[in-house]
Amino acid sequence: MDWFRMYSEFSTDPKIKAMSSFAQKLSLMAHEEAGKRKTCYPNWRRVESLSGFAPDLFMACFDELCGAGIVADGFPSVLVVLADRYPLPPMSGPIGSSRPSASIWARLRTFVFNRDNFTCAYCGHRGGRLECDHVIPVSKGGHHGEDNLVTACFSCNRSKRAKSVSEWRDGK
Repeated sequence: MDWFRMYSEFSTDPKIKAMSSFAQKLSLMAHEEAGKRKTCYPNWRRVESLSGFAPDLFMACFDELCGAGIVADGFPSVLVVLADRYPLPPMSGPIGSSRPSASIWARLRTFVFNRDNFTCAYCGHRGGRLECDHVIPVSKGGHHGEDNLVTACFSCNRSKRAKSVSEWRDGK
């Protein structure tokens, strides 16, 4: 899951200028699509259709946007520049802290559990009652992206609570 960041200096940003013309076109189309819908979520399937790109080219451009930091893990394609103007369904609150909808959270959990081979990242226990833990707690600026989520057994996750890993291990 991803969110899309657009800002006023977009067209002059060196990161953007370094991207292929196809990736630049795709990012502008996503912004336009979300703006027309008066939402901060572009419909990526519609953007793909409108782009006329072959599926492989579309995914290559999307990957390029991710690599350039224009699309970042953690949210379902939110256009940040539009987030101030339009509501953020199915989430609420600030972009950095709002929890994904139940269906998106379920997909994230499944991805994280599979990636971590159903093994607790902290104690190595495999199987049993597992939870998704935020390595950097949301209360301390963490996000809901795959790179900030790990599989944790119930015991480790509940004892860690809203602490950083180092705070938890040091017993603070």
